[in-house]
Amino acid sequence: LTRRAYSRIAERFLLWCLLEAHIGLTQLGGGHCIHYRKWLHSLGRIEKEEWDAAGWRIPAEQWIGKAHVQRDSAQWKPFKGKLSTDSIAHELTVLRGLYKYLTLGRDAEHNPWELLGKADFNTPESKSSQYVNRSLTQAQRDYLMAGLDVDNEFDARLSLILWLGFGCGLRSAEMIGLSL
Repeated sequence: LTRRAYSRIAERFLLWCLLEAHIGLTQLGGGHCIHYRKWLHSLGRIEKEEWDAAGWRIPAEQWIGKAHVQRDSAQWKPFKGKLSTDSIAHELTVLRGLYKYLTLGRDAEHNPWELLGKADFNTPESKSSQYVNRSLTQAQRDYLMAGLDVDNEFDARLSLILWLGFGCGLRSAEMIGLSL
């Protein structure tokens, strides 16, 4: 039972990485973990318009299907409905363990799930990310980051500062005072 549950969690996450985030498992960073947590908390809970406005690539209804559908059926979907807060926390804990295993086996260089505190697994956003989300939307953050040339020293520093703000919730004075 546990092996089957863990396999289901890993498969769901792999599908999200490939189809929603367009990354492989070893390319995962802390920002992706934050997005996945928010995505899980949004799946099945928000209206289509809000889902689309959040910028998710695949409609929620393509992720959620009926229970008891055979895995090889065209009707099969990875989720059977919205997950409870406890189920989401469990999924994220399993993924943290998966990445711990992958790093110990040297199949992944780092465990990005370690960047999220365990207490943050129960909420769609960490307490620190609340500050960022009050000022910039996801689309605005993407726009800012896309305009930076990381080969340029100034842009590379600005990129680091912005990601620390997005991921850690640092105040502007703390971000500006950083040095490479």
